[in-house]
Amino acid sequence: MKTKNMLGLLVLVILIGITGCNMETSCAQSDPDICQGLADGDSVPSCDSCNTCACNQGFAACTEIGCEG
Repeated sequence: MKTKNMLGLLVLVILIGITGCNMETSCAQSDPDICQGLADGDSVPSCDSCNTCACNQGFAACTEIGCEG
């Protein structure tokens, strides 16, 4: 049983290493079509996880505050 748990943990670590810690596939600053099909005011993820973004007339509008770190 312990070997099975260790194998599962190893697979998880490998997958995180391959895909990266952030499983988000797109963000406002890198995906020009992120607001396609969304309403004005709908939130979309910011690439830096520090600023906020929302859809406005089919495009993402994001705050541009300085992020620490």
